[in-house]
Amino acid sequence: MRIVLIIILLWISVFLEPISALSRPIYPPQRIPIDYPELIAGYEGWLVIQDAAQRAIYLVSPETWEARLLVSGVDAGDMLVLGDLLAIAPREGPLIIYDIKARGERRLETPGRVEDLEAGGGVIWASIPSLGLIVGINSSNFEVARTLSISACAGREKISASDNALWVINQDCRSITRIDLRSGSKSALELDEQAIAVKAISDGALIATSGNKILKISSNLRIQKTWSLGGDFITEAQLYQLADGRIIYVAPSRWIIGEIEGDRITEFKTMAGIGGSALAGDRIWFTEPSKGRIGYAPLSRPPKITAFKVEKAGGEVFRAYLEASDPDGEPLKAYLIAYYPDLIGARQNRTYEMNQEDGRYALEFTVDHGMRAEVYAAVVDPYGNLARSEKVMIEAERVETETSWQTTRTSQTHAVTPADIYALASSLLLFIPIIIAIIYLKGRRKRRR
Repeated sequence: MRIVLIIILLWISVFLEPISALSRPIYPPQRIPIDYPELIAGYEGWLVIQDAAQRAIYLVSPETWEARLLVSGVDAGDMLVLGDLLAIAPREGPLIIYDIKARGERRLETPGRVEDLEAGGGVIWASIPSLGLIVGINSSNFEVARTLSISACAGREKISASDNALWVINQDCRSITRIDLRSGSKSALELDEQAIAVKAISDGALIATSGNKILKISSNLRIQKTWSLGGDFITEAQLYQLADGRIIYVAPSRWIIGEIEGDRITEFKTMAGIGGSALAGDRIWFTEPSKGRIGYAPLSRPPKITAFKVEKAGGEVFRAYLEASDPDGEPLKAYLIAYYPDLIGARQNRTYEMNQEDGRYALEFTVDHGMRAEVYAAVVDPYGNLARSEKVMIEAERVETETSWQTTRTSQTHAVTPADIYALASSLLLFIPIIIAIIYLKGRRKRRR
């Protein structure tokens, strides 16, 4: 009797560490009614987008793609949204503050060209590098609240504010100054390479450098952490920090959107050079001016599989259980994939959707009679982020019978072939001469008697 061994993994806990990263960039199929989108900002579920070709700024719905003109006839060098206010720094002319809800506009004369806008603590900060000034404008009455004599490096992303501090990349672009907005005290830090972007965070600031590094600096101007990004040199960057501590960076010249979580760095490449970016809700939006389109990278992270179980339910029937979670609380779909190495064609791979059952996922399935199968589970979130379990090899039991005149027993059967019949007939023919000889000899004996 021959019994095929059944390989079943009754319980295996799979603690996988999936890559926790933002999802790949997505391009909406709808075309926005904007020729050359460059700067972008978020406003209450809407998008504020600059059309550099039309010298206009629009309010765009990301659901219906309806566009409403906000400001026209302006070549914006920078812009930001603070509450219901849209602040615009034209390349020429006065600072523009537009009330999106009330649809009203005010123009404020500044002593020089504003190159960088930032907001913090209810104040709109405007950097005027040509005059070595940074002006703070009260967002409630539009009056100048503070004027600081400090020369910032030219360009965008060179100043950043929190409620208590203003961070500035100095005119030499190789040093950082922190200004305490309560006491007015200043402290500075010299860097080994150029700083190209700064972002104030709750306990300090983030700095992007020309050497493809991102630094985390404490409030007392100590470098706490350095991340090396690799790749081509960064010439400009936009920095963000999420509530969960992750850092998102955008490198427009490299077509890169990246994420830092702990020591892990993940990057995705867009389809063209990036004009501007904006953190809005559960995604980061970006523009591709040369393509005349916008896209977004979901901030969703992949799910995690914590346990996977396969057990035999009887005969060729098996039952699988799966435990999984999503770090962002998004709904998941779970699948069981079975691969038959001994088959070819469409029957080799089979996929089953698993059902939720008592806080986990479950599925009852069958394996082809006498076949081996590799099975594993996969879970996917709404953005296509995937986590996989380890593979489990299972084999259905093979039971075959052979019947004889005496008894029925379990053994290996043998099919009767024409060759078997021919061999049997040949053996019988060999007995014919012997039988004839026996009959002849018996006859002679009788005659002698």
